[in-house]
Amino acid sequence: MRRAFLASGFRVVASIGWMQVIHGLDGPSPPAAVRRPAALSAPESRCEQTHLPLGRPFHRPGHEHGPGRDRPGGRRLRHHPAAASGRPARPDGSRRERGPGPVRLRRRRPPGHSGADHGRRLGGAAGREGRHRLPRACRPGRVLRRNATAEPGTCGLTLGWQPDSLVPAAVAAARAADAAVVVNRVAGEAMDHERLELPGDQNRLISAVAAANPRTVVVLNTDGPVATPWLEDVEAVVQAWYGGRGMGTALAAVLFGDSDPAGRLPVTFPADAGQGPGTTTGTWPGTNGTVSDDEGIAVGCRYYDAKGQRPRFPFGHGLSCTTFAHGSVEAAYDRTAEHVTLGLTVTNTGRRRGTDVVQVYATLPAAAEAEPRRLVAFQKVTLPAAGSRRLTLTIPAQDLTVWRTGAWTLVPGSYTFATARSSRSLTAQRTLTIG
Repeated sequence: MRRAFLASGFRVVASIGWMQVIHGLDGPSPPAAVRRPAALSAPESRCEQTHLPLGRPFHRPGHEHGPGRDRPGGRRLRHHPAAASGRPARPDGSRRERGPGPVRLRRRRPPGHSGADHGRRLGGAAGREGRHRLPRACRPGRVLRRNATAEPGTCGLTLGWQPDSLVPAAVAAARAADAAVVVNRVAGEAMDHERLELPGDQNRLISAVAAANPRTVVVLNTDGPVATPWLEDVEAVVQAWYGGRGMGTALAAVLFGDSDPAGRLPVTFPADAGQGPGTTTGTWPGTNGTVSDDEGIAVGCRYYDAKGQRPRFPFGHGLSCTTFAHGSVEAAYDRTAEHVTLGLTVTNTGRRRGTDVVQVYATLPAAAEAEPRRLVAFQKVTLPAAGSRRLTLTIPAQDLTVWRTGAWTLVPGSYTFATARSSRSLTAQRTLTIG
């Protein structure tokens, strides 16, 4: 039996509740490309790159694997006292400044370790020591140059090795497999994204693998929306976000259909880089040192609604391994308690257990001059096949107010409450007169 091939845009160090399947899942079973194969294998990638911001320890206090503690694999990370300042320490504890110059990697064998597999020491300008796995091309004694283009007051060291392209090897492996899973990454702390596209050759990797094997699933290990120019060429897309240590297990459970993905998008994926707020030079990066925040209350998905833009994936979007039906909505306003109560029945119309997230959006009276709709309530419900449940959602009147003459005001008029699967997929609605 042929095997599934896993191509990764990063070294795999990999509760389903945060994960979303945003494309290709629309039925009673997981997509054909991710039904359980005989084996799942990943080729060894020879390409590694790491950016080490100076003046910060490898592990900050409170992290699971702090300085000096064992990490998975039995290796330990050591924290150098000089790391706090980012400058090398003299024996007497004083600091010395160094200008741009070479940094040498030299061998340091830990006690009790053989020379077959051990870390390298980063010395010199790193201002600390710690073992970090490097590609074989970065042999001890090889001279690397420090980054001399950092902003004033900061410094950084970037180590990298770019081998020949591995895309042809990935294509060959995908062509010989029943299914292909491509995992991509653009995530991290203390960083901004300059563009909507995936970095490097990751889009090329996805397109090439999808061309070789149409049963390709893309896993986006990103911290925000990205462009998906290959969307129509792949069978499914899983938004895995910036997972932690349990991500590998959770992802496998979703890919194999053992767990129903229960997450829904907390952001909007634009169809292109020209959609959404902050897409003009005046809003980012600004003009003459001034940034214009002129979108007013039209932030996030509200901007898309106000401008009539059709995004790639709307706010609240997410698919399931089963299907659901929302019954008619009953609504009432309690003047004493000052809240709206909505009731509806949710039914699992599929053949397996699954999770739905019922969302409620409110449209305010025209006199309120508010956004086209706003999210005012949501509730997650897990149901067995053919199961039903009655849900009751409460919406405080405060959530329906607008800012008027220095105070939050509930504008009298007709309010429409719609149940939905996303901000663009409404299932039922009811109108109430309030005030």
